[in-house]
Amino acid sequence: MKRILLGTVCAVLAEGLFFSAWAAYGARGKRDPFVPLLTINGQRVYPPGTDEGGASSFVLQGIVYEPKGVSYAIINDQIVREQDQIEGMRVLKIGPKSVVILSDGNEVQLVIHSSLPEEGAGQ
Repeated sequence: MKRILLGTVCAVLAEGLFFSAWAAYGARGKRDPFVPLLTINGQRVYPPGTDEGGASSFVLQGIVYEPKGVSYAIINDQIVREQDQIEGMRVLKIGPKSVVILSDGNEVQLVIHSSLPEEGAGQ
């Protein structure tokens, strides 16, 4: 009985591993269809690579904000902090919800777009 149970568990695990590798989503430069474009409140969420509907070469993916210490941001899959330079731009300021960069002599504000509802929304 233990062998049958062990064999069944192994078969299920092996099938799960095979299926997950087979069913993995490869974006190939396209938008991930499983990421929502609207919040619960109906607010538009702009996909990575766009900023308010216009094209942008810098994508702000996350922020770790520390008001009295060193803050970090994830831009184009790279972890950066203030004054770091990547891909021809310099990180000027990291705030709790946005990052200001200097790109081609212009200051540009990158804003985090979240699909999570705001605190207190819907109450």
